[in-house]
Amino acid sequence: MPASPGTTRKNSDPARRDEAVQDIPTEVERLVNERMQELQAEVDVLRRENAELKQAGGALKEAYTELDARVRERTAELGCSNTRLLAEIGERERTEVVLRESEARYQALFDSIDEGFCIIEMIFDAGGRPIDYRFLETNRAFEKQTGMHGAAGKRMREFVPNHEEHWFEIYGEIATTGKPKRFTQAAKPLMGGWYDVYAFPVGARNSNRVAILFKDITEAKRTEDRLRRGRDRLALALDAIEAGVSFWDLKTDRMQWNPRQYELLGYAVGAVEPGLAALVDRVHPDDRERVTAAIDRSIREREDFTMEYRVCLPNGDVRWMHSVRRFAYDAEGRAVSSHGIMYDITDHKHHEKIRQQAYDQIEHNMEQFAILGDHVRHPLQVIMARADLMEDEETAASIREQVRRINAIIRQLDRGWVESHAIREFLRRNDLA
Repeated sequence: MPASPGTTRKNSDPARRDEAVQDIPTEVERLVNERMQELQAEVDVLRRENAELKQAGGALKEAYTELDARVRERTAELGCSNTRLLAEIGERERTEVVLRESEARYQALFDSIDEGFCIIEMIFDAGGRPIDYRFLETNRAFEKQTGMHGAAGKRMREFVPNHEEHWFEIYGEIATTGKPKRFTQAAKPLMGGWYDVYAFPVGARNSNRVAILFKDITEAKRTEDRLRRGRDRLALALDAIEAGVSFWDLKTDRMQWNPRQYELLGYAVGAVEPGLAALVDRVHPDDRERVTAAIDRSIREREDFTMEYRVCLPNGDVRWMHSVRRFAYDAEGRAVSSHGIMYDITDHKHHEKIRQQAYDQIEHNMEQFAILGDHVRHPLQVIMARADLMEDEETAASIREQVRRINAIIRQLDRGWVESHAIREFLRRNDLA
């Protein structure tokens, strides 16, 4: 290897020294070239890295742009979500307020209704037989109508150990079948009353829960029994007088008749549509106008209809009827319905005619007695005058005694006529003669 410049060698060869001097530029050039190649390689590396950096910067910029867009989109979405969430929160708060108000109204209504209400949970034994039930919820009317206070959470047999089995059977059937039921039933151990009940399943299929809406109808039941007994007594009374009974619905202009009403008018039961036309058709032609006018007047003046009139039967008989009818009116004063009775008074009319004939004959006879008395008095006065002129005092006294007796009988007849006249006037005024 050549010595570095400035190196001194003793006894060096000048030729070799010149050769060495000539080799210096070549070596330098070679070193420079090598260095240039290294630098060029480094520049290429830098260019590639710079290109990669630029490419990476573009990708990064694109990624940043996309990320920024996504951030903005997500921010907008979050803003919308926040808005919706706030709206939902506000709506939920309003819903909760409405729900609380609704629950308050429901509770107020629940406690204010007249009907008793409760929700029960049926209890079955191992064999599936209903043996008891537990009260889950009750209202105030429940306590009032059953007398059981603080029932929620307790079982029925805790209150009434001897409660009738049919109550458990009915509610157990509803719980298992899911079919509602309406019924009327007595609960003798429970205040001894009658209840109108509507029971229906609530909750899930196997929850065994039943809601019960009921009303104490004990007083109504007693009233119904009294009315039924009254109707029975009335029916007996109407049967005793063989009265026809009719109900007239003026809104539909249709009537309902009992069998006796058909019979009194000469109809077979069900052979004619009951109504005013069928009734008036049987009224005697001379009485029809009077009857229809009286019915119209009763409706117009809101008074009872009471009248005696004749009816003509298909067999030619003419019978007298006594009819009484009372009307019912709505709030506007319109007649809406009417109940009436009718009974045959033909025999009464016949007896009345006979009685009147007898009365008239008595009147005639009494008048004849009065006339006879007047006719007898005048001859007696003549006889008395003749007796006063007779010389035979004994005979005259006998004649005068007979005349006095006859006068006494005549005066007695006069008093009887006066008394009879007073009695007849009394009977006439009181419609007894």
